[in-house]
Amino acid sequence: MKTIQNIVLGFITVIIVAGCDSSPKTEAQKHRSTEAQKREIAQFACAEIKETRNFESARRVKLVNDARKEIGKGPYTFGDALIKLKVFNGDCESLIY
Repeated sequence: MKTIQNIVLGFITVIIVAGCDSSPKTEAQKHRSTEAQKREIAQFACAEIKETRNFESARRVKLVNDARKEIGKGPYTFGDALIKLKVFNGDCESLIY
């Protein structure tokens, strides 16, 4: 019985502590984290795009569009040739972010 009480007490303590935020974020901090998240999404998508094979053009366009959708941008409509060029020049993230 004592063990169950300790488990319940520990669980309640964890919930209370997790619910307490030490300090609210300012709008600038929220914006920075959002920008960092967008950059990270672009980096992940570009890493996957770089590993596609030459004949996987539809997959590259889909990866760009999925990443753009995730960060709230419109669809990419320029085709695979520009994606390949941007990847070759090391500027892949500009397609997304």
